[in-house]
Amino acid sequence: MKFKIRILLLVVILTTFSEAYAQQRPSFNKSKDILIAQFDSKPDPDDIHAQAALGSMLAHDDLKNVKYYAVAGAIGKQGGRFIDSDALFDLAFGRNNWTDADANWNASVNDIKNKVLPILRSGGKVWVQEAGQSDITRDWIQALKNEGVANSTIKNNVIVVQHSTWNENMTSSGDLNWVKNNATYRKIADGNSGGNGTPSYRSTNKSFLTQAKNSPNAKAKALWREADRVIQAHGHKPSHSSISTGGVDYSDCVENWWIFNIRGNADNIAKFWNRYVTNTTGSNPDPNPPGGGGDGGDGCVAVERNGVAAVEAEHFASQSKTDKRKWYTFDQNNSDGPKPDPDGLHKNGSSGGGYLEILPDTRVTHGDPLNGDNFSNTPGKHAIIDYKVKFSSAGKYFVWVRAYSSGSEDNGVHVGINGTWPESGKRLQWCAGKNQWTWESKQRTDANHCGEAQRIFLNVPSAGVHTISFSMREDGFEMDKFVLSKAYNKPNGTGPAEILEDCNGGGGSVAVTGVSISDSNVSLNVGQTRDLNATVRPNNASNKSVSWSSNNTNVATVNSNGLVTAKSNGTATITVTTQDGNKKATSRITVNGSAPPSGGGDIVIEAETLTNTSGTFNDASAGGPGLGMNVTGIGVNYVNSGDWAEYNINVGTAGNYSITYQISTPSDNAQVQLLIDGVVVATDNVPNNGNWDNYTALVSSSTITSLSAGTHKVRVVASGSNQWQWNLDKIILKRIGGNNGGGSSSQTATLSPIHDAYLDRNTRHNINMVRIEQGKRSGYLMFDLSSINGSIEKAELKFTVNGDAGNGNVTIHRGNNNNWTEQNLSNGNKPGKAQSLGSINGNFAIGNTKIVALKTAPITGNKLSLIIEATSGNDFAFASKENSVGKPQLVITYSSTRDNNIDDSAIKIFPNPVVETINFSSEINIGNVKVYNAIGKLQKDIMFEKGNNVLDMKSLSTGYYIVKIMDEDNKVITIQKIVKQ
Repeated sequence: MKFKIRILLLVVILTTFSEAYAQQRPSFNKSKDILIAQFDSKPDPDDIHAQAALGSMLAHDDLKNVKYYAVAGAIGKQGGRFIDSDALFDLAFGRNNWTDADANWNASVNDIKNKVLPILRSGGKVWVQEAGQSDITRDWIQALKNEGVANSTIKNNVIVVQHSTWNENMTSSGDLNWVKNNATYRKIADGNSGGNGTPSYRSTNKSFLTQAKNSPNAKAKALWREADRVIQAHGHKPSHSSISTGGVDYSDCVENWWIFNIRGNADNIAKFWNRYVTNTTGSNPDPNPPGGGGDGGDGCVAVERNGVAAVEAEHFASQSKTDKRKWYTFDQNNSDGPKPDPDGLHKNGSSGGGYLEILPDTRVTHGDPLNGDNFSNTPGKHAIIDYKVKFSSAGKYFVWVRAYSSGSEDNGVHVGINGTWPESGKRLQWCAGKNQWTWESKQRTDANHCGEAQRIFLNVPSAGVHTISFSMREDGFEMDKFVLSKAYNKPNGTGPAEILEDCNGGGGSVAVTGVSISDSNVSLNVGQTRDLNATVRPNNASNKSVSWSSNNTNVATVNSNGLVTAKSNGTATITVTTQDGNKKATSRITVNGSAPPSGGGDIVIEAETLTNTSGTFNDASAGGPGLGMNVTGIGVNYVNSGDWAEYNINVGTAGNYSITYQISTPSDNAQVQLLIDGVVVATDNVPNNGNWDNYTALVSSSTITSLSAGTHKVRVVASGSNQWQWNLDKIILKRIGGNNGGGSSSQTATLSPIHDAYLDRNTRHNINMVRIEQGKRSGYLMFDLSSINGSIEKAELKFTVNGDAGNGNVTIHRGNNNNWTEQNLSNGNKPGKAQSLGSINGNFAIGNTKIVALKTAPITGNKLSLIIEATSGNDFAFASKENSVGKPQLVITYSSTRDNNIDDSAIKIFPNPVVETINFSSEINIGNVKVYNAIGKLQKDIMFEKGNNVLDMKSLSTGYYIVKIMDEDNKVITIQKIVKQ
């Protein structure tokens, strides 16, 4: 009897506890909350089945109207091979509703943050299905804190649900504890075995997978077939997994079962299969058709009728591969784009008053160097733009494009269909009809560079909607309209009218649900620009129009294409707003002053780095930019009388400065005037040298007296009477006095990193902090030392603790190579540890700035990589160069070895541009010549014999190079820029 009473009492206690727990646990609110489904997919295949299972659930009415976002590659410290399942993610979650952290961790952190931020700000909760490790959860929660989200909001409203002890063990210990302390962390029972509070979502019974792959539920069938294909192709099926015997394992989905409180509706596999996989009620959606052929449900599509389809270039569906070049719209609302853009505006005469151009445009003439940024003979590499076109019949369609070719370049593009780039779509070429809108459909060949007719066409495989894509061949290409026609008939005028259908998404408008910005935190120097990209979601939203704004235009402005220009020191918030739904995303812009000159010596103002320009004569009709100077890859041109350009400089050492212009003109009555902070300091006539680009030194008859240290605004004015004035390469301000005897002087330079990132075992992180943890996380900083001309006397590394406090011993080593960037750092290319430079031991409290004294002898060369590691204590983090708190700094004091009695004009380099060899004309004996490429990598290091004045350049590829020339005492004589053709 006592035994029965005890059993009854236990049942009462458990029932009471269960009811109390149910009252305490929060519930998912479909109208306010969001699910973040994070899968590691490394190394076991159970995540692949879980992705198919969750996709099946999301298609059911149980989860109708649930907001969700998925993450691939949410890994920790485990080894093994990542399982790519992109097509499965597209099927389960939608092409634009997931992110790949394995491909780009930092971009994924930003994507998740942007998805979560509006949920929290509107009072919703974020439910994290932790089907992987918590490393990435820590990073995006930290990103939320950096956006100003309150700690209490995150603690109460970010709910992390984990079912697997193995997942916890594979999470970095510091990350797991941090997430537990900063969010609501729910560890539920494992889903790999039943009877412990959650269902067992794994079985060796082969019938479940067979049923799924032959399900009457078309969506589930497509998901499970793709999941099985991924696993078979990957080949890794460990013996402990039920998948190895043909069974199923989607145990990660017990977290979904718990989050959505599904309970008895699917508390075993059979119930789950009946409800979500083989069901014909509740949901039975068809999967999206791959590769085109749909019904035009993705918003407006251009329609082919009677064998002809016309498409306005500005009516594109999407862009991709825009990191180096991008298509920009120019119409009545858009007149600005990134520089250089030497061709001017051509809205007049365009169809509908709008057109597209690939910018920036650095290849203007045939003599300009080719590289992978401004030219691609292979389609699909850069600046892809997509269009949706609805065809009534399959067949061969010739492609006609209306383009504006302004010179010997900017006259080629590639075309493809449904993600493929057939030979018949490569190298569309324009030769005739220059400086006007011209229709063409010819293919450039080796035999005929101006193109052959009837060789540019696409084979449309079926009736329905297909994706027509164009990709960059040459930057600066301008496209107004294109026509697809079965007959090879050249269009007249602006061509046939565009016909649009399905503009309401095939029956109903598709509302915008959100928008994100490519960079949430940007750091710029005054005068620099950054192109921000907005992604409107969903991808099939009917109205993707956005507007851009700045809350502080004195610090940073933004144009209608998202191009940000840094104006002055400070911070600004750039906001993108969708026209539909008023959805917003922001980017924080931190603007710093222009970099200090090299130790207070020469100040070199490159003409192309202007911050502002204007004038009184509109030269657009002559091919110029309109009002003001035109920026090129080497300087400014199209300079008319009255034109002016402004620059910001930061003077490191006060004193008197001489002025030298590298300038060229074939005009008489040309003149240049220089103003400092609005005061005229020099006016000089520019001699006619018979050429626009034979830049020679013009030493001003005036000097700048008593120029104070600090920031100044410089304005250069074309003050001569001739309408066409001069072209300018650079202005050099050289300090006079204090070091005229050719001896050394002590100078100090403060440098910021050009690259900074950290490795968390196998994973690179390039965010706004660098995290350090013994045996797990190492920091990497790279500094450009090319401005240090002398013997280093003292060196210090400064950093500010941010985001995570800690303690212990930290060491600094010089890296043995500089063959990495913050975008590609990996265990494969990371530098190894060379000499030890210094260390620091103590507590690292948030906000503290730490200074580490470094050994100077090992610090040599034009670049320096530093490796930062902890050898004891608790992990901590410091602000990276993207952080507004305070970027790392390398402070170097050195004795200048430059002989200030030597004038740069004492050595002449010719020819420039160079094809094979360059010659030096000098009365000074040259000791050593070093040649660096555009990113500062040493290409040649030659010791000259007395009397030698020739350097062989044949082995170098085309492009810009920096030549540093030193005398026999290793004193720098001059540093000059050359072009290799």
